[in-house]
Amino acid sequence: MAMSKRQKRLGEDEESDGSNNSQNDNSDSEEDEMLDTEVNVDFEARTPDDSDYHGIKRLLQQLFLKARVNLSDLTNLILERNFVASVIKQCDDDVDDESMEDDDDEDGVFGVMSVINVTETKQRECVRQIMTLLRDQCRASASGLAAKFDEYFTEESYQLGLVISERFVNIPPRIALPLYDALMRDVEAAKAAGKKYDFTHVLLICKQYKPSEEHQGAVFANAEEELFEEEAELQFEYNVTGDADTAV
Repeated sequence: MAMSKRQKRLGEDEESDGSNNSQNDNSDSEEDEMLDTEVNVDFEARTPDDSDYHGIKRLLQQLFLKARVNLSDLTNLILERNFVASVIKQCDDDVDDESMEDDDDEDGVFGVMSVINVTETKQRECVRQIMTLLRDQCRASASGLAAKFDEYFTEESYQLGLVISERFVNIPPRIALPLYDALMRDVEAAKAAGKKYDFTHVLLICKQYKPSEEHQGAVFANAEEELFEEEAELQFEYNVTGDADTAV
């Protein structure tokens, strides 16, 4: 998979300044070469461990923004149930000294995929907070659906799973299919081992970007989630513009 390092290179170059015109000319030439440089980076899915804690939590922050959700507890829950979770990391063969320094800063976690058994963990603080958040948002944004939506959390006949699928924006969407395939295999293995992952329904929080009221339509942060919208039994939208730097 190809990932441009253009933005990173620009950030590095802006910190340096030339002492004469000749040096500036050389610097400009080097910058032009860097702008045109693209490197091939291979990613792989791995089972998360404790060293991925901060990277996973950072990704959860961009999903829940300023919502009142204990992200430390949610991160720990994902790590405790890492048999149904994956993190996207750079392949070891592609890691050089420079990227290793970046990994030290960001734990090398470019994405996370997991499923939380909401029905079985609803007494957990982070799960209670997510349930409250979503039910409140449904009442405020789509009151006609609130009664049905509440049933998924309260009726014993439902086994509800919350899919966590979050990655950095520069990760290509084609990585989603193998991640979902891996998640399905993990869930089947967990069920075969007697764990309670036989869901009747799954819940997914999908982010959409809406540039402005003048522009029609929205763009999904994760492109594949547009397919889920078409198949959803129940869906509603709520606005988090006040919590985000962009219109979401």
